Amino acid sequence: MAPPGFGVIHAHRSAVVGSRQVTRGGGLAVIYCTSLPTRTLRIYFQPTSFEVQFVGPQVGGILVKVVNIYRPPQLSKSTFMEEFAEMLTLISSGQNERLVCGDCNLPGADATSVDRLLSELLDEHGYAQHVTEPTRHSANGKRPTC
Repeated sequence: MAPPGFGVIHAHRSAVVGSRQVTRGGGLAVIYCTSLPTRTLRIYFQPTSFEVQFVGPQVGGILVKVVNIYRPPQLSKSTFMEEFAEMLTLISSGQNERLVCGDCNLPGADATSVDRLLSELLDEHGYAQHVTEPTRHSANGKRPTC
């Protein structure tokens, strides 16, 4: 799954996400350079509105908390916002660097933004949205509507 010099940490998809039976997909994965020792991190948090994977690459003497998420578009936005806020509070403790990445499936008003409430929540916790262009296109070359 990864080229030479890289490793993979995979988090298998649960058979149930939220209250829905999941029959497709394979979960989450982080591909990392093996020159950065990387391990799965444990946190006691079980969201119902999104999948989550916690890993920690060691960069020099600094452990970086990487949170990889996926929110299926059909699951509750309000529950996601509550659980995501709780998770951001949990991972904010300590002096470690933090990075949240993944797919929230919450597009904003235009192709270069995310949902206003998500943007406000990220700002509140000191995160910045770095992706400023569409990450996928429909067959006709236009951004899909959600």
